[in-house]
Amino acid sequence: MNRGRRAKYLVLAVAATAFVFAWSLRGRPSSGVPAPVSSQASESSVPSTREAILTSTPAVPEKDRQKDVKMMRDLDEIFASRNDNDPRLDTEFRNLTPVEKELLRDKYRDLPRESLNERGTIVFLLGRELKTPEDYAFLAQVGNQQPCLSLGDCQKQASISEESIHEEDAVSVTLTYPQRVALKSLENVLSRAQHAGAAADPAQVNLALGTLGSITNSPVSWVGQKAAELQAQYSGLRH
Repeated sequence: MNRGRRAKYLVLAVAATAFVFAWSLRGRPSSGVPAPVSSQASESSVPSTREAILTSTPAVPEKDRQKDVKMMRDLDEIFASRNDNDPRLDTEFRNLTPVEKELLRDKYRDLPRESLNERGTIVFLLGRELKTPEDYAFLAQVGNQQPCLSLGDCQKQASISEESIHEEDAVSVTLTYPQRVALKSLENVLSRAQHAGAAADPAQVNLALGTLGSITNSPVSWVGQKAAELQAQYSGLRH
């Protein structure tokens, strides 16, 4: 691999790791109820609703539709700038409505699988506001998605000549970035519950543990192992 491409891989990996760490310091409490999810759910199996919602769906008031349009426009601008520290991520994507969450889930499915940073950002935005079965079902789907085999093409395994052994670990972090953010979301739920003690919401705890359980058989071995470790670590919280 030439020096420029090697540097690009390392920058992506470092950025992904730094974003997960920084995000772990910014989580907020949330609540939810359990929902079962198929481990082989197809990303394209859920019909797209974004176009209908953003155009002329009668059920959506005009003021809300304009707010949704602005939210998605802001997201596209953030993606284009590649600025993970854009303040709008903390101000414009809070207290998401069910429609806004579905728009973000739909955007995730539409993005190329190689858009790992963008997909991870969407998981982060949804993972800090876990409240409904659909919220957790999405995290389970992310955790169980098929592995991305290389940065340039998720369908093709990179050759040794393209990625040196020295870079392999760094690249693997980037390739599993969306799944890592999903697992961190669930870990935050359980960590907050542990600190809350008797005040913790049992439905929230059972939901998070159940979702981790559904990810333990992930086709990405590291993701499945990490889910199992977290499930065992917090199993004592189950009601």
